[in-house]
Amino acid sequence: APSSYELNAMLSSLSERNKVSAALTLYRQMAEEENDVKIEGDAYTASILFGMLADSIGSGGVVRNTNGRAIGNFVADDVIDGDVSPCWQWDEALRLLDTFSSVQLNNF
Repeated sequence: APSSYELNAMLSSLSERNKVSAALTLYRQMAEEENDVKIEGDAYTASILFGMLADSIGSGGVVRNTNGRAIGNFVADDVIDGDVSPCWQWDEALRLLDTFSSVQLNNF
């Protein structure tokens, strides 16, 4: 059965391509919704998702990828240009926090 390792690999791949919406949708399909395969995220999952949300907030028009290098003068390519306000990112972050238990966020 797939584990958080596979989920994290898919999320990391989407992160490198700045596919914020796709990553959030994938996470919700795997971790939240009732389906045949449920994958529980871990602290690394949370780090990837929160990092993507933070990177999608335009800071002078430059987005960092997961290894910290600037990748161009654009925000995440699947985010509508009208979404310049970080409000949607905060809303998503708060929704994500509700999906993780304290045990999932403490890798011990």
